[in-house]
Amino acid sequence: EVYFQVNASSIVHMKHKDALFKLLKNRDVHFISTDTHSLKSRPPEMKQAMEIIEHKYSEEYARIIRENAYKVVNNEICEKREIEYYTYDKKRGRSGFFSRFFK
Repeated sequence: EVYFQVNASSIVHMKHKDALFKLLKNRDVHFISTDTHSLKSRPPEMKQAMEIIEHKYSEEYARIIRENAYKVVNNEICEKREIEYYTYDKKRGRSGFFSRFFK
């Protein structure tokens, strides 16, 4: 099984906007995490990230992401949709890691 995790701050501040938008739109993000090292300089922003997902994508998708976190803790299989993986195509010139997941 392969799962994608995205930092809450990336969602709130739309870092890596194009790749992140595609992953969220296609429901390929399974977990939201934090990169919190300090509450002052790098706060968790989990609530804001989940509110964005609920508003822009759907309440159901936000629920799935929340439930997946609990499933990991309980050593259960997480909910995810089956995705088709793409390989490098010399004609199209895509070589980055994330380009394998998008046509």
